[in-house]
Order: sequence, then C-alpha cells, then structure tokens
Amino acid sequence: MTAVHSFTFLMADPIRAAQILSVIASCALALAIYAAFTSRSPMAGRLKSLEERRKMLASQPDRQPERRTDRSNRQRSQSARRSKIRIAMDRLKLLQESQVKTIELTLSRAGYRSRDLAVLIILARLLIPLLIGGIAVFAIFGLGYGDGMSPLKRFFFPSAIFYLCYLLPDLILDRQARSRIEAIRLAFPDTLDLMVICAEAGLTIDAALKRVARELAKPFPEMADEMGLLAIELNFTSDRRTAFQNFSQRVPLKTANAVATTLIQTEKYGTPLASALRVLSAEFRHERMMDAEARAARLPVLMTIPMMFFLVPPIFVILVAPAACTMIRTLH
Repeated sequence: MTAVHSFTFLMADPIRAAQILSVIASCALALAIYAAFTSRSPMAGRLKSLEERRKMLASQPDRQPERRTDRSNRQRSQSARRSKIRIAMDRLKLLQESQVKTIELTLSRAGYRSRDLAVLIILARLLIPLLIGGIAVFAIFGLGYGDGMSPLKRFFFPSAIFYLCYLLPDLILDRQARSRIEAIRLAFPDTLDLMVICAEAGLTIDAALKRVARELAKPFPEMADEMGLLAIELNFTSDRRTAFQNFSQRVPLKTANAVATTLIQTEKYGTPLASALRVLSAEFRHERMMDAEARAARLPVLMTIPMMFFLVPPIFVILVAPAACTMIRTLH
C-alpha cells in the first residue's frame, strides 16, 4: 500500500491524475461528437451558395424574394450574431485589418468562404486560452496539484498551456488548408487534361471551367469547388484578371499561378486557349517526370543508413559467428 501511495504521476497521486485524464478525455469526446455531427460534404452547399450569390448580384436591387425558407432565416440569424460579435470586438480594438485579411486568406485556402469566420477565429484565440488556461491555473494553484512542483514548473506549465491554446485554432486551420491544397495539387494533372479537351472542343473559358467543375465533383471535390468558384467570379466580376489572381491566391501552388497567368494572357492577347493549355500541360507533365526522377535518384542515399543499421550487423554476425564458435571450442 505504501508503494502504491508513494507512486506519483506528473507530481500528483493516481486519483488526481485519473481525474485530470478523465476531464481531458471528456473534452476530446465532446469535440469529436461535435465534429462528427457538424462535418458535412461542403461541395453541394458551397456551389449552391455561390450560385445564389451570383443570382442576387445579377438581379435588380428592388426585387425581393416573396418567401424565405427556414435555412435562409437561420443563415441570416447566424450572420446577424456574427456581425454583432464583429462590432463588439471592433469597439474593443481587438481586430486588426492585416490580421483579419491574413486569417481570411487562410480560411479561403481551407475552403471556408464566410468572412465572419475570421472574427470567430480571433475570438477563439482569446477564449480558449482563458478557459483552458484558467482551469489549469485553478488546478495547479487552487486545488493543490502543483504542491510538489518547483516554482519554475508551476510557472512554466500554465504558460505553456496558455501558449498552446492560443496557437490551437491556427494549427487546426493551417492543417486543413495544407491538406486541401495537397488534394488540389494531386488533381491538377486531370484538371489540365480536361481543360485541354474542353478547349479543343470549342468551349470558352467560362464553359470549360463549369464543365471541369461538374466532371471533377466526385473524384476531386476540392478542385471542383475552386473551378466552380472561378467560373462564378468570371460571370459577375467586371475585371476578369482579378478573378484569376484570386484563384492563384486561394491556391498557393506554382501550377495554379502558371494556369492563372496563362488564362490572363489568353484573355489579354487573344492567344488560342487550346494551344496555350496544351503547352502548359506538357510543361507540367515534364516537370512531374523530372521530379519523379529526382526522387528516384535520392533513394540510394536514403537507403544507406537503414542498410547500415539493419543489413550490415546481421551479415557481420553470420560471417564472424562460425569462426568465433570454432575458436571458443578450440580454446576450451
């Protein structure tokens, strides 16, 4: 019994450690349930919202819909609440224009189109450290979990929790943006081939983008989302160059920048779309081949260390062991 009571985990007895771990597990379970019930396929909803936005911009300003659905009422109420939060944070001088623009760009790369979500991300940076960090401070200083710690550790643990909780929204958002950009990068070869086929069939840029978005909806929904958004922006924006530049900003890839530049030059100088896209597709295919050859050339260097640790010792044992056994038997 004395050995059990003397055991400590993170400077606390097993009962307190179990309480802390149960609280963490409960929070993680609640977060997983929330993510499971709120995660939906965003493709249809995004295209529908973008299409409704295009129709609203194209309609007359004095025309109003006769009936409002429950979904539109919920969206308006949510936008009203977010607007109130934005106004309150703006009055408290918590919003900086450069910070909001940076978060909005990251949100667009992660696939979120709402501008009010940037305000919620900034609000989460403030509330999550205060909530979880406050619980950690209360547990260490109020409940006595930090009695066995040194003063440096009692100061370091709450500070580390505050900092990690502050970075948590940005880390989650950056991870979603990176995964989405990687999915778009993998979809670019098929996208260019489809665009070449559509251009050779005589379709315009707008029609080609819509057709490519429709064809890629199931295999590559992220790329279909970007193609659909680009097609809709080209329809209701006066400056088509801005739409292509927005596409290159939302997709920070060399391929996307080259496609946007090619489409801008095609619009400006009247270059045939099919030939320009065919040359671009051939260049990217050559670059992919060169990249694959470079990765294959690095394999011998990467395999050297595993071979030294996992192949050389067994070979050495196999070669030396018989001679060593023979010497041992001879000496005895």
